Amino acid sequence: MQNGVLNENGELIGQIREATRGLYLRNCRAVWNECVSRDYLTNQEYPFSNVKKKKLVTIPVGDTRKDPLPECPADDRIVSGVYRETLS
Repeated sequence: MQNGVLNENGELIGQIREATRGLYLRNCRAVWNECVSRDYLTNQEYPFSNVKKKKLVTIPVGDTRKDPLPECPADDRIVSGVYRETLS
């Protein structure tokens, strides 16, 4: 998974971005933590770390978006998420 998606011959057919890897690994870490809290996993070494160490999984941080958010036209029916009809 670190380098990308491999086909049955072991050839790289698709790249996985760091943000996507981080998304999947954060979900795995959440499941791991839940299993630990329910005592399904006992005497297991914690496989995740914020620091790169041997045999531990580090969760990458993806690139941030550099684009500004697009301008949205104002809708005069909505003020702070509440419809004007309910304000009168």
